[in-house]
Amino acid sequence: MTSKELWLAIPTRLEERRGYLTEILRNSGIPLSQTILIRTTPGDPYEGVHNIFDTENLNISRWWNLGIDFANSRGAKYLAILNDDVRFHPGALQTIYADTKLRGASLGHGKPEFKNAFGHCFVLDLSTGLKLDEKFRWYFGDSDLYIRAKRTAGGISISNVEVANIHAAEETQMNPMLMDISKSDYRKFLRRHPLEVVHLIHRMLAIGKLRLKSYMNGASGRD
Repeated sequence: MTSKELWLAIPTRLEERRGYLTEILRNSGIPLSQTILIRTTPGDPYEGVHNIFDTENLNISRWWNLGIDFANSRGAKYLAILNDDVRFHPGALQTIYADTKLRGASLGHGKPEFKNAFGHCFVLDLSTGLKLDEKFRWYFGDSDLYIRAKRTAGGISISNVEVANIHAAEETQMNPMLMDISKSDYRKFLRRHPLEVVHLIHRMLAIGKLRLKSYMNGASGRD
């Protein structure tokens, strides 16, 4: 049975990801009444959940913060934040939530495919006041959050569950605009966390099939 203190937020292009979303909502074990869909494209409301429409000025950090703010306003204590193309077994989110709460962690996630790559699924303790920095529009906002959460008293909890990120960075690789935004985010991350080289390398690997050398060379300019 899911606790009333755990809510779910998912930024989504609903009409493109409806198949994934149906499975996510079913396997989440979280009631629709505690589910927030941040709708990033126009469309009809998804019945039974809280629909928040934000279709202008792409910014995934802002979308996550919309979910955080709404959950806080409804008295939630923990918020699971997911991509709209993930796959996991029933009970996975409850395990991450339970481990996060038991360990007193600020942030919890499952086993990452690459170290520190968790942005497709994590649980945040809302009492920490942690939010995303909206300067990171597409990439590295979760990395920045991870580093800040790791420095809190609660730190990070990693649960022995797997959550697959089906499309990972495919969309970014195929979209020149998203690649440009990602490179800008990369420069911002380097300036803010110049000593987090290992974290950055792991995250760059987690981007997937990107050619790391050309990506970094392309990010050598200034904002």
